[in-house]
Amino acid sequence: GYVVGSQLDGSGLARLNRLQGANSTWELLGFSVPRVSAISFDPSNASRVFLANGNGLVRSLDGGATWRIVTPWQVTEAQDIMVDPNDVNAIYAATAYGIWGSQDGGDSWLRLTPTDMMDDYTQSLVVDHTQRGRIIAGQEGGVRISDDRGATWQETTLRGIEVMEVAQDARRGGHFLAATLHDGLYRSTDGARTWSAIP
Repeated sequence: GYVVGSQLDGSGLARLNRLQGANSTWELLGFSVPRVSAISFDPSNASRVFLANGNGLVRSLDGGATWRIVTPWQVTEAQDIMVDPNDVNAIYAATAYGIWGSQDGGDSWLRLTPTDMMDDYTQSLVVDHTQRGRIIAGQEGGVRISDDRGATWQETTLRGIEVMEVAQDARRGGHFLAATLHDGLYRSTDGARTWSAIP
């Protein structure tokens, strides 16, 4: 585990410079951070990169040469981050304390899940590539969806089960998979609203 104040040599984001089998070389980008959980980038500008890590969310505007923490102190234990491919200024983050969002490219952040929402530990996010502002969240208590950029949330039929990862089919946008901690794999074919176990 990470101890506050300990050395973080070799942690953070690494880039493969040359693929040459056993002689492949990796370069550490930016400053060292405790535990990088996820990476996302602007599909229209690959130099704009976001990392979810133990102490919040960091952003680079120059392809990893320099980095800046962009979230307030309340955002910690970030698990996942997604840039909306339909609106690259909209970024959404899953954390141990709910879901946060930015509509200005990461300059400012708001908590999107109400503080009284049960099971708000969120492990995974998908921003629907077929619909702007639609978010699917894999949480401690199941899968929830928002069709309005996180302003409101609805439960799905997958509830009471801890979800570790949600993925959207790249070709069939209404098809999703959810991997759970103890209950196997689930499938949805109606835009993540109803789910069935995969035997």
